[in-house]
Amino acid sequence: MKKELFDELIKKYASSIKELIDSNVVYINIDSTIKYTFGWDDNLAITAAVDRKTNIMTINIAFVDRAYKDNKVFEIEYFLLHEMRHIYQHIQMANYFRGKHSADSLYIKRWIKEGENYIKSIDKNGKLNIDYFKQNSELDAYAFSYAVMKYKYNSKYDSELYVPPIYKEEMKEEFEMMVKDFLNYFAGTS
Repeated sequence: MKKELFDELIKKYASSIKELIDSNVVYINIDSTIKYTFGWDDNLAITAAVDRKTNIMTINIAFVDRAYKDNKVFEIEYFLLHEMRHIYQHIQMANYFRGKHSADSLYIKRWIKEGENYIKSIDKNGKLNIDYFKQNSELDAYAFSYAVMKYKYNSKYDSELYVPPIYKEEMKEEFEMMVKDFLNYFAGTS
């Protein structure tokens, strides 16, 4: 990847990404600014990631470019929301140790434990790791981002959003309950 193309794509999409992030901060319930940067990965399944220590989100500009070209900006927003939820989780974990958390302690304890032995989405052989999706932090982030999109766009994108197959089968009841809880929360705060 050439630096010129990378810089050109950032210039092209930076303001749109900022607008997407800014328009969704209201759902995150954090006091700090969402910090982000851009990276490049030819694997377009890599959408974005959050550094657990700095809470800086790195957004794959190659994914952003492909989503815009495919007229699927909603996919960018969906995965930004997912990563923004991870930032919320990290803040809640840090606040837990200071006795200032607002999320349920049960979930925070799960997130802390998972963080100590975090399972990545891709295993050492480059294959999708199903155990990644079984982590509460991932279930929470997927349910949250799905619920925000459902709420914000009145279910317009429900059938087009990526929901891991395990959340439609083995963990369907858990996923649907979390989505419902988020939707009830959003309805009560609007």
